[in-house]
Amino acid sequence: MISPEKFYRHYRLLILLTWTLPAIVGLSFLLFIEMFSPQQMLTILTTPLEPVFIIAGIIFAYWYMNRFARPFEAWFKNNSADNTAAVLQQIRRFPLHFWILFLSYILMAPASVIIGAEHYTDFVAQPVDWFRIHLVALIVSIIVGLPFFFRFFDLFGQAFGNIRNQKPVLTIKTRVFLIGSLIPLLMDTMLVQYYWTRTGYFTFETFVIWLMLEFLAIAGSLLFIRSFSQSLAPLQLFIQNFTENTSDTQAKPISCSTDELGFLTYDLGLLLEEQRLHRKILAISNRLLRRVDSSNNYEELLTNIIHLGKSILDDEAMYLMLFDENAQELVGVIDSFNEYRKEGYYRLKLDEPSLAVTVFKQHQPVAIADARHDPRVSPRMIKKYGICSALAVPLMIADKPVGVLLTARKKLTHHYTEHEIQILQAFAQETALIIHTESLDSTRLSAEQRYHKLVELAPDAILLLDESGVIIEVNQAAGNLFLQDSDNLSGHNLDNFLGKKQKNGIEQLLQLLPGQSSHLESTIKSRHIIVDIHAGALMLDENKVIQIIIQDISQRKRLESAITQIVEGISTAIGESFFQAIATQLTNILGANGVTIGTIKNGNPDTVYTIAFYLNGKMRRNVHYCTQGTPCAEVIGNTPKTYPENVQALFPDDNPLVEMDIEAYSGVPLFDSQGNPLGLIATLFKNKIEHPEFIESVLQIFAARTAAEIERTQREEHIKYLAYYDTLTKLPNRELLMDRLHQGIAQASRNQSQLALMLLDLDHFKSVNDTLGHPVGDQLLTQVAQRLSNCVREGDTVARLGGDEFVILLPSLPTMGEASIDVTIVADKIRHTISDTYSIEGHDLSISTSIGIAFYPADGESGRTLFKHADMAMYQAKSAGRDNYRFFSRVMNEAAIERLEIEAELRLALSKNQLQLLFQPKVDIIHNRIVGAEALLRWQHPKLGMIPPNKFIPISEDTGQIISIGNWVFEQACRAAVELWCNKKDRGEIQTMSVNVSPRQFRHPDFVAQVKKILTTTAIDPGCIEIEVTENLLIHDYDEVRGKLEELKNLGLHISIDDFGTGYSSLRYLQQLPVDIVKIDHSFVRNIDTEPANAAIVETIIAMATRLGLDVIAEGVETRSQLAYLRVQGCTICQGFYFSKPLSLEEFSDILSQGLKTRNLA
Repeated sequence: MISPEKFYRHYRLLILLTWTLPAIVGLSFLLFIEMFSPQQMLTILTTPLEPVFIIAGIIFAYWYMNRFARPFEAWFKNNSADNTAAVLQQIRRFPLHFWILFLSYILMAPASVIIGAEHYTDFVAQPVDWFRIHLVALIVSIIVGLPFFFRFFDLFGQAFGNIRNQKPVLTIKTRVFLIGSLIPLLMDTMLVQYYWTRTGYFTFETFVIWLMLEFLAIAGSLLFIRSFSQSLAPLQLFIQNFTENTSDTQAKPISCSTDELGFLTYDLGLLLEEQRLHRKILAISNRLLRRVDSSNNYEELLTNIIHLGKSILDDEAMYLMLFDENAQELVGVIDSFNEYRKEGYYRLKLDEPSLAVTVFKQHQPVAIADARHDPRVSPRMIKKYGICSALAVPLMIADKPVGVLLTARKKLTHHYTEHEIQILQAFAQETALIIHTESLDSTRLSAEQRYHKLVELAPDAILLLDESGVIIEVNQAAGNLFLQDSDNLSGHNLDNFLGKKQKNGIEQLLQLLPGQSSHLESTIKSRHIIVDIHAGALMLDENKVIQIIIQDISQRKRLESAITQIVEGISTAIGESFFQAIATQLTNILGANGVTIGTIKNGNPDTVYTIAFYLNGKMRRNVHYCTQGTPCAEVIGNTPKTYPENVQALFPDDNPLVEMDIEAYSGVPLFDSQGNPLGLIATLFKNKIEHPEFIESVLQIFAARTAAEIERTQREEHIKYLAYYDTLTKLPNRELLMDRLHQGIAQASRNQSQLALMLLDLDHFKSVNDTLGHPVGDQLLTQVAQRLSNCVREGDTVARLGGDEFVILLPSLPTMGEASIDVTIVADKIRHTISDTYSIEGHDLSISTSIGIAFYPADGESGRTLFKHADMAMYQAKSAGRDNYRFFSRVMNEAAIERLEIEAELRLALSKNQLQLLFQPKVDIIHNRIVGAEALLRWQHPKLGMIPPNKFIPISEDTGQIISIGNWVFEQACRAAVELWCNKKDRGEIQTMSVNVSPRQFRHPDFVAQVKKILTTTAIDPGCIEIEVTENLLIHDYDEVRGKLEELKNLGLHISIDDFGTGYSSLRYLQQLPVDIVKIDHSFVRNIDTEPANAAIVETIIAMATRLGLDVIAEGVETRSQLAYLRVQGCTICQGFYFSKPLSLEEFSDILSQGLKTRNLA
């Protein structure tokens, strides 16, 4: 153990390093990653805020941790029971205080640095800077906090390892858990290397970060090894030195840790202490016997007892008080200062306050350190003898007290140890026997008779040998040890019962001279057990005899062997090989027929799954069994249980016990670092268990390490699960899906079979998240995943790519025709299953899915190609109205290629002036004159020719290019209106230039601002412009749409609804929105003279608009009959090829110059 001065020096140094290094490491790291420039960092460190924060943090931590250590200081001064309990409580509380204080310092440090940088330098913090600096703080907390936290506990182990605690504070499982948490850092380093390999991107900074991660993980492992080595060091040193020293000189192992191995070291030290105490008591017994033998009378006998007792504890005084049954008083008959007086020097009544009376009545020893202030000590004794400290023990014969033996110190106070109390108790016991024997017969018994009465009470085997080694007398314990009747042992040589190797050792013991002693280890032939033989020579009736005391040390030896194997086994293997090694070692150590290590799943103790099952010399795999009605049910989550025999009768429903012919059972539970049940270790025996306590102690030693390894493997499996499965739906993720897809393609290629890839997307899922929240959306995805899993075969794969995208892989399909039928059945089943109502948190939800399907090898021979084609098919399913499925086709692929080409060329169309506006006249059919125009966009590509709007407009919508294109169209239309008629005084009846606005352009936040800007730039009268919006725009974000339309209306623009009747036509829109014009879609006008339904729709639209005071324009008029019908219904303005095709600006200007007239409408 270390001295108090060394403890405080190391303790305070650790405090200063723990709170100083974070600032040095953290600020250096920030400088390295160039978050701050050197000048900024110098300014931060030289201005008041950061130095004050660091110094204040160090001072506060130093003050607080020193205040926390006050119980340690009190214990070093006085290791009383109260101070010891206070030390144990502080050690248990240390992790909470340390981490709260340290993490508070670490979490406030980034704020102080950022605030200092912003206040004293030109640094402006961005959100990412807060993230980076807190990430640095996290790294610092691991680099600095964890090593020093372990070092504090190592220091506690060195200083207080000899204090017995109820349970470990920093357990091996906790250390393994903390160090095991560094495993992801190693995974990060592998990911960094993978990133380099895949991207080729490499910088010095990434190299240094990778190197730091490697060093951090390695340093964590070395830290665990160093701390664990400190825990193992006393045991290793004890085992190494055991054969080099005799057990008398063998040093007691001193615990240097607070974990399970520290407990084991402490217990082993107690075992050695008990052995030494036993030897010392035997030595005292020998000395007492020699004093008794040399005593000539009773008075001299008591005098010898007093002098010997005083020398045992090196005290200044000893008092012997005997009980007078007639007077019911304790009589002080002799002490260190007075010779024996039968009537006594003082008498103590049993009702007066006195230490001797208390001990006599309670039958228990009492030690008092400060006798002068203790009410249990008689004031009369203090005044007469000047006692400072006292220890009193009762003299007992069987369960009856016959007196009190009291030893005392008069000069200085003394705290009597448990060791001293036990020695005095043993001395008092033999003293009581001697006095009692003398009181039975006033004539002294012979030395042989007195000795016989004493040795018969001893628990160890005691033998007397003559000088030739022949047994002349034994006690009952010797007969039990040799499995012989004690009377039959006399007359035999001792070496007949011992191993042959100890013959020379026995001869050396016979050569001992009176007063000499020695010992050796041997074995008992009849029992094959190891014993420790203590020998001493003495004179008995003027003859030299050898007293032999034999103690069975087999259990201690087996425990030492088990400890050695544990030390070796801890570092031999991990994972499955570790569990198999544990099972094998336990079988060999305990002599068991079978050992099983089993775990439970999800906290359910009803079923055990074995991870190692070693039975009759063979390892069995993948065994699981029900625990109900078995001894395992009594162990899991409870305490160790041992059934040394008749276990089949105790558990009659456990059939495997009968099948395996098991007679005895012993098991210990396994718990994780949080105290939750993990499983058990169980041993099976075909014979009766002879030493159940030994079996349980060895199992418990193995249990701690086994539980830690189980927990580590479970964390490793969880990490693998996260890598291949979606955490929300528990379905395979993209990584696992691609692996199965590659396997499926390879299998299909070998077997000449088909494989189908189905790509699913939930329709309008975003609206569920937006309206009901993500928790409801997550539950919906989980239920969808479950339904999809129920729609496929056992060998099929259902995976989630992310968001609301799912993939179904159907391998091993027959020929193409049959495969299409099978997949169609699955697709229909999925559609109907997914569309059923979902009840989630009080909401009844309905959702549909769009599915794209591609086949191997017809639609692609690689996973990438199949995914691309399935995605194209799914897009077609969505375009077809959703809630549908589509198979990929070559035509679809060609269309996709064409789309990609158009998309690429469209990005350059504006800059290369390939876009142009044409203008189609709007005609007043009553007065046969032009009243306006609609600006129509066209794309003249130099290689592809004229590209129709219906090909490139949807693409520009999808890519977002419609924003810039739409702004260009609106500006060009305004300029054209200004040039043609808007700013001319003689514009006559010409009204507006119509400009189409796409839904995506309209929803853009800057749309109204852009309109205002263009109106200002072109200096156009807003009344000359008519903005056309599609009807479908109105059903999304109604309030926002209405607000924007009102802003446009307030600018003076005209508003029209294009393609009316094709979408969600609503009278409410026309009533509430600032609409001026309704345009009838050309699809209704096209067959107006042949389709009564179309005619009825057109008639209804015209009538409704007229009632609401809105103008009506009919699009797509191409025949005279269409024109006649529209005129009869009251539609006065039309446009279409019947009047004119779309014209260029020059052509439209020529028409206007001809008098604003069109072709004859008569």
